[in-house]
Order: sequence, then C-alpha cells, then structure tokens
Amino acid sequence: ERWERLQEFGIGTWALNPLDLEAPVLAEVTVATILHSEVSDETLRKFVDEVATRYHSGAHYHTWRHAVDVTHTLWVMIQSFNSGTLTILSRLEEFALLVSAACHDVGHPGLSNDFLVQTSHELAIRYNDTSPLENMHCATLFEIVKNPAFDVFSVLDGGRRKEARAICIEAILGSDNVRHVEHVKALLTFGEMKSELLEASKALADAEEEGGGGAWPPRELVEALCETEARQMIRNATFHLADISNPVKAFPICKAWALHVLEEFFAQGDRL
Repeated sequence: ERWERLQEFGIGTWALNPLDLEAPVLAEVTVATILHSEVSDETLRKFVDEVATRYHSGAHYHTWRHAVDVTHTLWVMIQSFNSGTLTILSRLEEFALLVSAACHDVGHPGLSNDFLVQTSHELAIRYNDTSPLENMHCATLFEIVKNPAFDVFSVLDGGRRKEARAICIEAILGSDNVRHVEHVKALLTFGEMKSELLEASKALADAEEEGGGGAWPPRELVEALCETEARQMIRNATFHLADISNPVKAFPICKAWALHVLEEFFAQGDRL
C-alpha cells in the first residue's frame, strides 16, 4: 500500500526528485527503501524522523533531501544486481548500507573537510585531520541507535550487529571524496583480473537478451562476485556512486542539485 502510494513520486526509478517532495513524503520514501522484515515499522519510522532532525538546515547541499536521494538511489542500484537469479549482497549488507546512506551526511555543517582542517575546526582536531566529517557522521549514527526507541539494529544478534556496524563504518568513511581514486582503482583491478570471465559473461548476457545462449548468470561469475573482497568492493563503490550520482540523473534534476552545491561552496567562501 505504501509503495503504491509513493509511485506517483517516482519511487523505485531514477525520476524521483527529493527536492520536490514535502517532509512527510521524504520520510515515507526513506522508510519504504530501508524497510527490513525484522525491524518494526514504528522503530524504523522513529529512527528516520530522528535522523532527519539531525541534518542542519543551514547547509545547502548536504541536507536531509540529499540523504533521501542517496538512500533511494542506492536502493535502486542494489535492486538492479541483487534480485532474481543474481544475488550478491546479503539482506544484512543491503540493510546496513541503506541505514548508512540515510546517515552518511548527518550533522553536516555545509563545510568541506579541507576547510575544517585549514581552519583548525573542532571536528578536525577531534579526528586528527582524517575525514573529520565522515567520522562525525558515523559516530552520530551509532549515537542515535544507542537510544532503544531508534535502534534499528536491535533485532540483530551480537554477531550480525557487529557485522552491520563494520559495514556502516566502512561505507560512511569510504564516502570521503579523497577515497574516489581508491574505489575506481579497485574496480579497474577487478576488471583486469577477471577480464576473460567478464567478457564471456557479457557475451552470454547478450545472447540471453536475444533469446538464446546458456543459463544466466554463469556460476563462475556468481562465485567471483560473491567473494569477500569482491562484495566489499561492490558495497563501497556502489555506495560512493549513489552519493555522487546527480550527474547521471535527468538534466533538470542534475542542474537543481548542482546549484545547491554551488550555493554551499559560495557560503563556505564567505566564511573565509
């Protein structure tokens, strides 16, 4: 019922634009995308509402709307490679990533890491000039879930909760743009090492689309993608891609977000 109600806003597609949505719809979209069978709707809704209040109204780009956009975009991408006959990420990995996306910029002051370091901001001092924003976002997420009313991880046993925390930390810290080259290099290395397998798999996929060929996906591809290091690469690269995905959206959406980015940079410049 919730999903059907949200379809008019473009949920589940690249057309959804959080910049045009009212606050209640933003919350509903986030709840619908993060929803986990083991987490009560009430707990998830309280968590989402609390996270929304922790985003600063003074920021122009790194806002709750951006967080909803990243969370939804991440969900859409995960569904493209994690459904049907090809399932790479576990349900726990997917859930942890989506929770991370909702919180990945929580508390963002609208200032860059470099600005914080150069001005000896308290966050830079606290985190020793190393990804001060991302460290703060991550710490804020786990500060929020310490409250039982907002603890979306309460349904997880000790081992799964520890795994979820590790995934969240890795994803959020990896969203620092200084890690961009690292993510790209990991993808390129995987592509080079598995080039023959990937080329054969692509040929099989093309044949499948034309109505012929063998069974898709090939077992060798599934095994390669499901290796621990490969899943880690996929998690981090997909998360980063969702965070910077505005340029691949329809141009009106891309332009609107670009203007918000410029506003935030100009506002930062005014503080120098």
